[in-house]
Amino acid sequence: MSKTADFTAYSAEKFGPDEQQRLSAELRALKTRGVRALLSNADTKETRRL
Repeated sequence: MSKTADFTAYSAEKFGPDEQQRLSAELRALKTRGVRALLSNADTKETRRL
């Protein structure tokens, strides 16, 4: 597997569980405003919970 296959080397900033949670909350807020969005993520128990 390449060093960038898990998409963690594109930025010095981390995108961990806290950031995943904030992204999920933001997408839910946008949905209540009628905004349509598409998110792609890994298929894990945690991301399904979000």
